[in-house]
Amino acid sequence: MLTHRNNRVQTGFRLDAITLARVKTAAKTRKVSVNEYVNEVLKEATRDIESEEEKEAGRKRTEEFLNEFCGAWVGDETVEEILAAAKSSPRKIWEIPAL
Repeated sequence: MLTHRNNRVQTGFRLDAITLARVKTAAKTRKVSVNEYVNEVLKEATRDIESEEEKEAGRKRTEEFLNEFCGAWVGDETVEEILAAAKSSPRKIWEIPAL
């Protein structure tokens, strides 16, 4: 798995010999570079930590979604009728083509 190479910052971490050997073995197993492997592992380990820019982008997406789709139902159907119609209609399954 390759990630975008733009916006990379060179860093220098010191690892003990055993950890470095394990990282190299794990990267080889996944068929990626050691750099890519470390990047993937750190992304996974920090996925729940959001920067202020990411939080702001999320708020903006939410606001845009609500501005586009928020509103009251204007039909005369009851809740039960709407639920019955939703349950009786066939479910569409979309297949995503392989890349």
